[in-house]
Amino acid sequence: MMTPHWNQHNELLYVSDLSDWWNLYILNHNGAQINLTPQPAEVGWPCWTLGTQAFDSNPSVGAQDIAVIQGKCIVVMVLWEVI
Repeated sequence: MMTPHWNQHNELLYVSDLSDWWNLYILNHNGAQINLTPQPAEVGWPCWTLGTQAFDSNPSVGAQDIAVIQGKCIVVMVLWEVI
């Protein structure tokens, strides 16, 4: 696990290689780990690149979107469509 981050809904977002690829996951209120980027592609960059973050959530109250760097692209995801 790397770059853990709590969103405004107190859910834990993190990058993990559980699928053998570095994908973005969320640990929701039910304790379920959900792969938000289930693809054979890496999220972010090598973990030895200090001071960087591969994703961030919108801090607005009620917001459900997350920006994710995947490969050479920035992808904006809406959580309520995934969870």
